[in-house]
Amino acid sequence: MKKLIYILSLLIFACGGKDEKSEAILKEAAKLHNEAVAVHDSLMPMIKKINELKNQLSVKKDSLVGKNDSLANQIQAEIVNMEAISAEMKTWMESIVEVPGNEEHHHHEGDGHEHKHDHSEKVEVTPDQMLEIQKEMKVNILKIKEKVKNVLDKQAN
Repeated sequence: MKKLIYILSLLIFACGGKDEKSEAILKEAAKLHNEAVAVHDSLMPMIKKINELKNQLSVKKDSLVGKNDSLANQIQAEIVNMEAISAEMKTWMESIVEVPGNEEHHHHEGDGHEHKHDHSEKVEVTPDQMLEIQKEMKVNILKIKEKVKNVLDKQAN
């Protein structure tokens, strides 16, 4: 009987340790998620600016067609690049995976943009998988940030 109690105690301890490890991993995933969302939120005014620039460039391009087709084609390439960045941002937003128990993050509905994914949909993944998802989400939003910065820097010159 002592041996059984000892084995059960070890199992309970082992399971408890795993839960703590899982919680720590999910906490790290939540931290990455919140950082990625903060980057996203900081990019939204810049995306709006890119969309305004795209509209201005479209008007300029239309005025050049037949007069300076080379410049019109260059402007069209910039417009296509801007559209691609906007599409990447939309895809990123639609791909957000919420971290279970993430109390720090609250989406800001009604602040000029909305997320078109269903927060009630739960993704069943292990804590390690969730951490990898959040790492990838952060890397992706940082890549978008660099593209946004490049476009705005180019337009400023």
